[in-house]
Amino acid sequence: MNQWTKAAEAYTQQALVLVDFIDQSTDTAEIPLPNSAMTTTEYDEFCDDRMSETAQLVPDYTEEGFPDVLKTGSFYACIDSDSNQARIYIRGNALARFKSIDNAEYKSSLSQFFPTTSVRVQGSDLLGAN
Repeated sequence: MNQWTKAAEAYTQQALVLVDFIDQSTDTAEIPLPNSAMTTTEYDEFCDDRMSETAQLVPDYTEEGFPDVLKTGSFYACIDSDSNQARIYIRGNALARFKSIDNAEYKSSLSQFFPTTSVRVQGSDLLGAN
């Protein structure tokens, strides 16, 4: 896993929906985004001391050319391939079930319609042996 590197050319593979009603809001004035708006303390709390110093917060919204339409802050992860750990954050959008997607933008006054969760996943070092 530590050997993987991103290709230089742009990805052209069509994205397929795996999960519905993940928040698509992009109002960065209203939504705290990882990387661009996280304070050092918030980052350290998300990628906490149980992970190694090489843990990375992804996606990296500060990366040059990162599309604004994908800066939702609704799904991000801290990946630590050295210790086979990931901490994942996801925010749903239940309001989108009642309104059109265009009218279901996040607002702090409607936060009860945007459930959030965070989970830590620990992988094992063992692949199936034959």
